[in-house]
Amino acid sequence: MELWLPIRSQLRPVREERDLLLNRLVELRVLVPGAKDLELSELRDLVQWQEERKADDIKKALWRPAYRPKKLSRQQVVIGLREYYHEFVIPRREGRKRLYAGVTVEGEATG
Repeated sequence: MELWLPIRSQLRPVREERDLLLNRLVELRVLVPGAKDLELSELRDLVQWQEERKADDIKKALWRPAYRPKKLSRQQVVIGLREYYHEFVIPRREGRKRLYAGVTVEGEATG
């Protein structure tokens, strides 16, 4: 789970190793409550773990297949538009106002 930091949270000036580790957590966009009070060794382990998780997430994102919708042929598109026109546009012009699932506005079931 990632927590997005507000825009105002900026990197701290580096005075010691703790500040460097906290800055690395901010760069990874990870907010850990009480991280300032952790021991230095625990903070190092936490930063290392978060960096590994981020690297794993990037690898998973690269292997995840991109969603590409199936492209219809020109003939399929023409057939679909023709069906739409004859089932919905023409009946609306004639005042029947046919809706989806074979039901008209008056509530009469059709075909």
